[in-house]
Amino acid sequence: MIKTGRPSKLKKIDLNQVEALAGLGLTDEDIALVLGIGERTLERYKKDPDFWHALKRGKIKADSQVAKRLYEKAMNGDTTAMIFWLKNRRPDRWRDRKEISGEINEKVKLSFEYDLGNEENGE
Repeated sequence: MIKTGRPSKLKKIDLNQVEALAGLGLTDEDIALVLGIGERTLERYKKDPDFWHALKRGKIKADSQVAKRLYEKAMNGDTTAMIFWLKNRRPDRWRDRKEISGEINEKVKLSFEYDLGNEENGE
């Protein structure tokens, strides 16, 4: 069976550019635009290990820079940064609410109270 359609631009794409664009915090949509491809094409290109790794390395670099700045703000006493950091790093301990999921096949009346006090001390 002969494939029809346009030839892939993947081999012509500079993977260093992909990594740099992702490292600047660009979205996949923006990266596709800069590369001159559609978002669906970008999704297909992600199946290529070299392309995917370049994209991932860039995103990790961007995320780590933001995490570093957030950490610095939290360590300098920025209460909002502290709360954000803890809620995202340890949601099991610092979330405002607990989520319960499951499946019930009958009508059930449920009443639930939860004290957000210190769980370790039994408060």
